[in-house]
Amino acid sequence: MNTNSWCRSKYWLCHFLNTRHLRPKIDATHAATNNTPLHHFLEKQNALPLFHSQWPINQTIQHHNQDPAFIQAIRLLAKEKQYHQSLRNNILTTLSTPSTPYTPTNIRSNIHKRFSLKFALSIDLIDQIIALTIYQSMAYARTQTPSPTPYQQLAKDTNNHITFYTEYLTYAYANFNFARRNLRRLRLRAMFITALHQTQKTYTPILTPNFKASAWQTFEIAIHTMLPYRRTTLSQNLLRQEQAPYASHLPLSK
Repeated sequence: MNTNSWCRSKYWLCHFLNTRHLRPKIDATHAATNNTPLHHFLEKQNALPLFHSQWPINQTIQHHNQDPAFIQAIRLLAKEKQYHQSLRNNILTTLSTPSTPYTPTNIRSNIHKRFSLKFALSIDLIDQIIALTIYQSMAYARTQTPSPTPYQQLAKDTNNHITFYTEYLTYAYANFNFARRNLRRLRLRAMFITALHQTQKTYTPILTPNFKASAWQTFEIAIHTMLPYRRTTLSQNLLRQEQAPYASHLPLSK
């Protein structure tokens, strides 16, 4: 992995610093929906292993030692993940104990440690896209509440995390060899299809009719930005980052 500084790292450092100090008051009482699949989904999100250890931070220090802004951005991202865990815990306290307890799987507990940081972040990107779609549907159902709900905050922050991952992985996966880009794209598609199928199978009662279409739309935007078919599009995506390192929103790929 290239140890040079990523041109967007300082922007994302500022972003995570800002969001850390601007936390709205959250009302968890309006989030209550007593249903076992929702309870299990929130517990699964709390059990995702990537940011439960120092591994991603250590990997960032090892491979981005010339980019202190990116190292600190990853640290703040981990802190924000902990904040999200507290929001989900607040929701869980308002839910009744499910008749069927959640049984965590250890299949992915250490799988990220066998690969590179960028591959681990791409796994988390897929998880976040699926979670975002569920958070958005939950937040939409509670738009009339007087104060922000945990779902609204989770959806907002998760959307920013997806953008962060997409921009960074565009830089990290940048390769003008079509075969390599195509293989990476196929691998990510297969991973996403597997995760999507598992979510539909496990959490059907809390999914909206347009869940699959919405999740696919978000995934397609991310993958066509990170791993476009045309080299010219990849060049344009990288050039946009270089030309606007502090832009809040970069133009989408076409």
